[in-house]
Amino acid sequence: MNFGNDSFSLARGLRVLELHDESSLQKLPESICQLRQLGYLKLSGWSGLVTLPESIGGLINLLHIDLSSCSGLIHLPGSFGKLINLVHISLSGCCKLENLPESFGKLIKLVHINLSGSSALVHLPEFFGKLINLVHINLSGCLALANLPESIGELTKLEHINLSGCQALVDFPESFRKLTKLEHINISGCHKLVNLPGSFGKLTSLLHVNLSSCYGLSKLPQSFGKLTNLAHINLSGCSVIKKLPQSFCKLISLVHINLSNCSGLATLPEAFGDLQNLLHVDLSRCYGLELPKSFGKLKKLLHLDLSFRSCFEGMQTILGGLTGLKHLNLSHPCCRRADYPHLKGLKQVLGQFVRLEHLNLSMFLNPIFCDQSQKENLEYIKLISGLSTLKYLDLSHNIFLRDLPESLNGLERLHTLDLSGCIRLKKVNEWRTHMPSSLKSLVLSNMESYQFVVGHEDVINNYNQLVDVRCKELKITRLQNMKSTAEPRRIKLAKKQNLQKLLLSWNVRSRRTMEDDALLGELVPPHSLRCLELKGYSSTCFPSWLRSSSISSFNLVEVTMEDIPKCRDLPPLGLLPNLQRVVLRRMARITRIHAGDLSGGNTAAFNRLSKFIIEDMGSLEEFTYYGGGGVAFPVIDELVVKKCPTLSFVPFPPRARRLVISDCNAVMVCWTNRAGRHGVEGLSCISTPVTWVTELVVENCYVHPSHCYLLNHLSGLRSLTIKNCTDFNTHQRILGSYPPSRCYVSLIARWRHCQKNWVT
Repeated sequence: MNFGNDSFSLARGLRVLELHDESSLQKLPESICQLRQLGYLKLSGWSGLVTLPESIGGLINLLHIDLSSCSGLIHLPGSFGKLINLVHISLSGCCKLENLPESFGKLIKLVHINLSGSSALVHLPEFFGKLINLVHINLSGCLALANLPESIGELTKLEHINLSGCQALVDFPESFRKLTKLEHINISGCHKLVNLPGSFGKLTSLLHVNLSSCYGLSKLPQSFGKLTNLAHINLSGCSVIKKLPQSFCKLISLVHINLSNCSGLATLPEAFGDLQNLLHVDLSRCYGLELPKSFGKLKKLLHLDLSFRSCFEGMQTILGGLTGLKHLNLSHPCCRRADYPHLKGLKQVLGQFVRLEHLNLSMFLNPIFCDQSQKENLEYIKLISGLSTLKYLDLSHNIFLRDLPESLNGLERLHTLDLSGCIRLKKVNEWRTHMPSSLKSLVLSNMESYQFVVGHEDVINNYNQLVDVRCKELKITRLQNMKSTAEPRRIKLAKKQNLQKLLLSWNVRSRRTMEDDALLGELVPPHSLRCLELKGYSSTCFPSWLRSSSISSFNLVEVTMEDIPKCRDLPPLGLLPNLQRVVLRRMARITRIHAGDLSGGNTAAFNRLSKFIIEDMGSLEEFTYYGGGGVAFPVIDELVVKKCPTLSFVPFPPRARRLVISDCNAVMVCWTNRAGRHGVEGLSCISTPVTWVTELVVENCYVHPSHCYLLNHLSGLRSLTIKNCTDFNTHQRILGSYPPSRCYVSLIARWRHCQKNWVT
């Protein structure tokens, strides 16, 4: 955008002008003075603007000017003081502005000035005191501002001043005590401020004082007790303060006090209980702070935070008087073992908080439960069941919590239960099925495992609970009860980056509202998942994320597929670059396992595979380790084949160092019977000796030894184990036909030992 000198000549009646984010413009045209009716001017974000034209003083009706984030603005023109009707000015984020012009003191109608983030501003001029109508000053983030002018005491109408983050500010001028109408002062983050002036108590209109993170502040003046209208005070992070003045207990209007992170604070005044109007007290991380007995007199107290404390002596008596509490935080106790009895004594107090709505016991139960029996621990938790008004309960990171009492189901107003980090908790799902209907969020992050059972009714299927789950192992069962694809989408499974092991289970025989493939298509796990188990899946094919090349982006180490009755084809598992273990069990329609099919055409398929288990596959006829085109199973550590009565190995026994065959008679004799249908005649398919199998285990195979062609070709065998094969016990002649081996003697020894067992 470009402005000519006559850009505003045709808009003399303009009252509001907003020009945003013009980083390339460095100045406004002089003709802007023609906008004499202009009341509001906004130039925020003009980072290229260096100054304003002298003619700006002609805007005599201007009430509001916004120059926020004009980061290139260096100075204001002397004519700025002619804007005598100006009420509001924002120079926030003008980080190169070093000073204000002398004429600025003529803006006597100014009510609000925002200089926040003016980090180059070193001081305010003495004429600042002439702005006698100022009500609100924001100087937050003026990092170089070391002091305030003495004339600031003339701003007798000032109600609000924000000095937060003025890190160079050392003290206040003596005239500061004259600001008797001041209601809000924010001095947070003024690290070099060591003391408040003794006259601070003269600011008797103060309602809010924020001194948080004033790390250098060592004490409060005795006059502080004169601030009898003070309602809120924040001293959080004032770690050098060791005690509060006795006069502090005269702040009878005090409603809210924050002393969190006042780690140096050792005691509170004995008369602290006189602050009868207190509603909110935060003492978190006041590690060694001892509470006076009078603390129990704060009958109006609604919110108390005692987290990260080490001193619990006498706490039972003190808390016993605070029966009106609605919010109590006892989390993360830092006490020594000698203090454990004081924690245990709080058991008698918990049941008295009949109005409690928010209870945080994160880690609080660890020092109590570590020495108690599980029964005693359960009794402790049962006390919470009597808190009928409870809405939020945090039991997170209590590592000795193993069970939840059924009585917790009586908390009819409970909407959030946090059990994250309760690593020994095992029966969450049993409790969940009877949980209060009011419960909207069950937080289970950082648990070792969690099981979610999908129910028939919507009222017990709070999928929001699964959104919050951050466990390592997740089991979602009875998926057949899900009614739409919207339900799995709400779980946001792909975002659970902590998840390492996932079980997705359907009941095979149950009716479905929706197809399993549509449902599984929405249950895409995180790519970092290591173990995936599918059980009871009943569609005829798998969703695209599992059967296409996109499967290669997953980090899966182990895949288990069980009770899958209708699928005829397996996913291209060979594309999983880190796959080490495969388990296939009861997949009724699978007739062959072929290296070419499983590899997805990848010649590097299964390069990390170490174990392959095939079990109870009644229709499986063929296992082919070679798929052509250079695709083949590598030599793996172990292949286990069980209950596959019609299975044969084509054209060779699989490339496994350890081969376990159980309940598979056909495997032992398969080549004569089946080789022909694959284009290989007779025994020629295994005419080459097989050297890679070094250990063979045969179980429950009832085959005449003379028909065990498999044994005749395992020339590299070093170990042979035969169990429960009764047809062998009178036929030792198989040993005579066994090929020579370096371990022949040891094989005979084991054979004879097994034969004795068979005879008996």
